[in-house]
Amino acid sequence: MTVSSFGAPVVATFGETSPDAPLVVLLHGRGSNEQDILALAPHLPGGVAYAAVRAPISEGGGYAWFANRGIGRPVAESLADTMAWFRAWLDDIAPAWRPVVVVGFSGGGAFAGGLVLDDPARFAGAAVLFATLPFEAGVLVEPSRLAHLPVFVAQGDQDQVIPRELLDRTWTYLHEASGAPVVGRRSPGGHGITAPILADLAGWVHERLTYVARQDVPVPGAPTHADWPTIDGGALPRRGGQSMGSRRPAALMPDSDGCAEPGRPTRQLLTSARSPRTVRPVPRSGAKAKGKLRIGRFPSSDV
Repeated sequence: MTVSSFGAPVVATFGETSPDAPLVVLLHGRGSNEQDILALAPHLPGGVAYAAVRAPISEGGGYAWFANRGIGRPVAESLADTMAWFRAWLDDIAPAWRPVVVVGFSGGGAFAGGLVLDDPARFAGAAVLFATLPFEAGVLVEPSRLAHLPVFVAQGDQDQVIPRELLDRTWTYLHEASGAPVVGRRSPGGHGITAPILADLAGWVHERLTYVARQDVPVPGAPTHADWPTIDGGALPRRGGQSMGSRRPAALMPDSDGCAEPGRPTRQLLTSARSPRTVRPVPRSGAKAKGKLRIGRFPSSDV
């Protein structure tokens, strides 16, 4: 498939409607859809515009962000096409000065990783939830590539969906080589979002957008020249590499897929969250959800 064959994006929204409000884009997993992932929004901070985008490739009764060459391994050409399609939509609704944070689960997490690796300066932050980064898939995964870009990463110790080797590689790269100021959380469970992870994500989103609004240093107590405690020696190195294409720079620059095998869907369903139509967003650090927020049924080989 090509960009021209995808059609206009299907988008579900929640929260603020002002075009000036910070934008958080929610990206669902393989075989799911935009309505499922939008169920996260009521548990995230208020005062924010949330947009859940439907992936452009039909698969398994739902939708996918790219074709696979194996579990957790996107086809480079497919990923490039869907990222170009997504960026056309994003650049139309969000000028470069508007803060944009991408939050992706499973396949959506891999797609979010691809977006920020392709053009780190375009985004104000990224959350990679129970997902692998798209290694060897046409985007640059190299030292300091994500310097200055805050990243939230969450993984399950018992995740049976995404290969452990890819999860470990993602965790190590983000914490040790990417240059990003990282907040990492590990869950003792499997391939699903728990209430503690969701609460931590809400707090991270709140802090990230508060920083953008105040133009303040992102680490409490840090000096104004923005040294970070996440890299030996403190100071962040220069980001390496170039974007895959011509991109407009962000004015505010802070500072697995899951990849199911073809035909094997990962259905997302946030079982313990209420409908976005009946729940108002909770300000600041978000609502505390009860129990395990498991986004989906996950056959053992899906992601």
